[in-house]
Amino acid sequence: MSFRSPGADDLEEGAQLRALRAAFDDSRAILTGVGALLVKESQRAFREERMGNVRWKTRGETGMTPNWPGILADFAAGKSSPPDRRFQDRPVLSDTGHGRRSFSWRIVNQDTVEAGSMLGYLGALHAGEPTMTVPITAALQQRMWEWMKKIRASAKRAPGRVERAKGEGKEAHAKAVKGAARAVHIADMTSKLGWLLNKKLRGVQLAINHPPRPMVGLPKSLIQEIEGLYGKRFGRVA
Repeated sequence: MSFRSPGADDLEEGAQLRALRAAFDDSRAILTGVGALLVKESQRAFREERMGNVRWKTRGETGMTPNWPGILADFAAGKSSPPDRRFQDRPVLSDTGHGRRSFSWRIVNQDTVEAGSMLGYLGALHAGEPTMTVPITAALQQRMWEWMKKIRASAKRAPGRVERAKGEGKEAHAKAVKGAARAVHIADMTSKLGWLLNKKLRGVQLAINHPPRPMVGLPKSLIQEIEGLYGKRFGRVA
């Protein structure tokens, strides 16, 4: 994303116009402010899951709940189970926070500032282009299978835990009911992941289709902020 300040080459010279020309020519302060605003807007996009009026689709809207690419990455990293967030529609693109924190800006020349991220995969997520999963290995599938067996066993034991908790007080019973509901929910979600255990997938990287989730841009509200910066700057030389 680049922002280019207007030129003043066609202005007829005069004392005030010369001052305006100087303001245009010495644009570093303005570009610094614009760059900071661009980065702030990108970070806001991650918090609010939208860029201006363009809302990011949830994982559920794209058939990605549970988040199976993330689950594959968890088991590829040697984890014994994925975190609960893998089974939630939101937040989107906020797994570790690295994406949101990766945005920065730089002044390219006297009338251009650029803002963006050095994380290459964010470009694909911004544009809605496909990415690839980690390679599926036998070890990954084995860890996943062991986890799925534990989840299913836990769901089967859930009614018994709830029944036993009835005699332990309201608080203990409520906790048991909540835990049982979670176990059943996760077990139901795992039933959608069995296809990933197919031996034919070993050594394969699967394509992940993403909807566009713009994270760099100039929504109307940001344009108004930038115009405010220019107005303040020129108000001091008029």
